[in-house]
Amino acid sequence: MCIALLFVSCSRQLTSLPTIEPQLVKSADVLADSIYFSEITAMKYHGDRIYACCMGQSQILCMDDEFGLLHTIGHEGRAANELMDPSSFDIEGDTIAVLCYGSFKRYTVNGEFVGTFDIGQLLPNKDFAMCAGSYYYTSSNQGPVISLSADGTSRSFGERYRFETEEAARYRNARFTRVYRDRIITVSDNLPYIEVFDRQTLESVRKVDYSDVDLVAEIMKSNASKQLAANQYRVLVSDCNISDGKLYVLLSDNLEGFHANKIIEFDIEQDCRPVSILQLPGERYFSFCIDGQNLYAFNLRENTFEKLII
Repeated sequence: MCIALLFVSCSRQLTSLPTIEPQLVKSADVLADSIYFSEITAMKYHGDRIYACCMGQSQILCMDDEFGLLHTIGHEGRAANELMDPSSFDIEGDTIAVLCYGSFKRYTVNGEFVGTFDIGQLLPNKDFAMCAGSYYYTSSNQGPVISLSADGTSRSFGERYRFETEEAARYRNARFTRVYRDRIITVSDNLPYIEVFDRQTLESVRKVDYSDVDLVAEIMKSNASKQLAANQYRVLVSDCNISDGKLYVLLSDNLEGFHANKIIEFDIEQDCRPVSILQLPGERYFSFCIDGQNLYAFNLRENTFEKLII
């Protein structure tokens, strides 16, 4: 599969995108009350607030746009209203759902526990999106993409990418999942594919192959040259987010040592056309969110939150 992708990338006319360098305006390495953070696995901007999943402390941090801590959601423990190593979350209205082992723990954005939604064997193999009472995500046990309603009914949709072995397919069909208006958008974490689905019918609307971006073609070529086990692969995308009709995709770059500091901006309203590359000032970022011209990111190398102006 990687060889085929490499051939396609090399045989297509490559596109060079303009590069934008966001300006760093604030960096924070500790929050109020001397709370240090580690393993920030996801970030969202919602209602003038920054939310960050802190796996290391088993809680969701709620901050203002200067990284001032407002409150935390959940705390470490195994009770129904507690969290243990949460990995991702999503927000709809005043409800936040947190993925914690085999369930979605639900809270208000103010931190009040609402309830638990058990998902059994239908475990996400990446993150998830929540909208109108349903959850959307990729799963190695069904799918590749599934819609799980509040009553427990699940539906599979989307193309299953094929690889050399079934074991490789189970791992490499992982995709980030986002909801934008009446669309579900998935981004493969190891292939240069973006897929758009109708949220009501779950039918495919568009598939975007962005391997013709010269930077992506170079990364894919490098990734394809590595000899890895069947259950291993080189990650292409580390995170993604949506803001103001734009999809932002954080690339993992192994060209000169490991970097994750370049974000491709796609215009969702223009058939997900790639329009620019944001070059972040640090070397390795793990998660981020965007509000208009402000970008908030977790610098994994420095273990800091950063605010940048695009």
